[in-house]
Amino acid sequence: MHLSLVSGIVYDEDYNTNYCVELVSQPSTTAPDRAVLAPAYRRTLKPEEVKSSFGEKVYDQLIVSSTYLGTFGASLASAYILKYNHWGNKNIFAPVRDFIEKEIVSKPIFGAARSTDVIHNQAHYVAEIASLMAGGTVPVVPFKILENRRIDIINGLNEKYGMGLNTPEERDAAQKRINDLPLQSWGSALLGRGVAMGATFAAGIPFGTQIEKAQIAIAKPLVNAASLGERLYKYDAERPQFIGKMLVMDGTWSAYTSAILLVFSRLAAPFIGDEKHTPPAAPTQPDSRVTHTQLPQRLQSPSASYQLNG
Repeated sequence: MHLSLVSGIVYDEDYNTNYCVELVSQPSTTAPDRAVLAPAYRRTLKPEEVKSSFGEKVYDQLIVSSTYLGTFGASLASAYILKYNHWGNKNIFAPVRDFIEKEIVSKPIFGAARSTDVIHNQAHYVAEIASLMAGGTVPVVPFKILENRRIDIINGLNEKYGMGLNTPEERDAAQKRINDLPLQSWGSALLGRGVAMGATFAAGIPFGTQIEKAQIAIAKPLVNAASLGERLYKYDAERPQFIGKMLVMDGTWSAYTSAILLVFSRLAAPFIGDEKHTPPAAPTQPDSRVTHTQLPQRLQSPSASYQLNG
């Protein structure tokens, strides 16, 4: 145990705590016979002034990656199922596409003087987006569950690996920020998903043809790889193209919608989220002035070494 005396402040390296000290006996290089210690003044930092703790950084990476991968996988599965599976003798994708073409895409607001083929292609693309969106809604469930446990997860990571912050003031401010994090409700999570879906259709309907051309160009290597599957497994000729294009579409739109879900659900949580997390009770603070006989045994030992710097 080492104590440093600097301008009347004792710094306890074992507990990373500052104390104001009043020496009562004659000063010496050994432990004083009696001292009065009080917690030193600490400047209060605002939570926004302190960088993220280790637990916050790890959790943010976890929620971003898991939301993206969950959305990507569920969206791709739903698009494939809706495209190639049948319920009875009826395929679901075709009537959805026809409805979008007749009731939405064909309206003049989405472009005038378009040919029938252009309208049909736009409707087909938007229907593919809708099939992706159907599956992409499923990860909202684990997203909401993870978000409502993020305070416990962050605290657990910080407790095990440390906060990665240098001073007690920084750690106190970071802990206050963590404890004040709002929890998600189903309303805030679904609102974030709804905004993501709306933003996707808002971009996909008017600019679907241009976006699709770019995605098809990017998907060419994937289409060529999928064509090998066509020859090996006797798939129909259109399926490899669909798979290649869906991989690129899904990668693009999943990143877009995952980011919007995370941002807007967290913005909504303070207003329509669940009740705040109740942090554990703070440890009892020591008396403002403590005499030698009241100090822990490790500070009473005559053999305890003191380093006097002033």
